[in-house]
Amino acid sequence: MWSPRDGKTIRKTFPSTAAARHWRRHSQVALHAGSLRAPSQITLHEAAEDWLGAAARGVVRTRSGDAYKPSAIRSYRQGLNKYILPDSANSG
Repeated sequence: MWSPRDGKTIRKTFPSTAAARHWRRHSQVALHAGSLRAPSQITLHEAAEDWLGAAARGVVRTRSGDAYKPSAIRSYRQGLNKYILPDSANSG
């Protein structure tokens, strides 16, 4: 199925034609609603580093519009390294 927003094809394999038709029908609705996107080549580690860097520069803001405090950014980095990105915690 083609995703015009991402400019990519979304592919998936199925055990039967009926399952493929069911997925396509539901995926078209989700694609138009914006809840389905084509897969990205960016890794979770890269996305986390990009976000943390943007938060440190003040590009990413809190819900209230304030810049993230340095202690909050440190806490997010520690949590990511400890629970989400344990393999990359030792490399950076």
